[in-house]
Amino acid sequence: QSQLIFTKAVHSIQKMFVLQDKKAQQLSFGRSIDVSPTISKGKIVFVSDAADKTQLFKFQPGGVRSKLPLEGQKMAMPIMYHHQLYWVEASNQSVMVYDSYKKEVSDFVDIGHINALALSPFGLLIATDKSLSLYDFDGGAKRRFETQGLVMATSWMDV
Repeated sequence: QSQLIFTKAVHSIQKMFVLQDKKAQQLSFGRSIDVSPTISKGKIVFVSDAADKTQLFKFQPGGVRSKLPLEGQKMAMPIMYHHQLYWVEASNQSVMVYDSYKKEVSDFVDIGHINALALSPFGLLIATDKSLSLYDFDGGAKRRFETQGLVMATSWMDV
């Protein structure tokens, strides 16, 4: 769409901003570190270290900030696709999925040593120390390539 969500250090603390119509506006404030924004259908989901533990929050239209009901999770690299939120569970290196319609958390795939996640129109790309794999949005493996991936980025749009 016509906006870019990004993080920027403000007084040495990472905060979220939105760039829209050539103007940057700060979205998050306070002492928490806010990183890894992802957006889907007008909702921004991000990782924050509020209350001294990593948690996922979302911004809804109008700037309302709320915590997602995912207590006890150690989350990294959140990615939102429609009503599903994917992230790496840092303690055991598995990919988890939260279905916001069903309000359920489940294991998506458990492959270990995950370096990066990225969305594609065909599914979720997962890079590990040894391979790059494409999974459909139900967790089924579609393709696997024997290669090392450390960072991934994808860009696509529905036409």
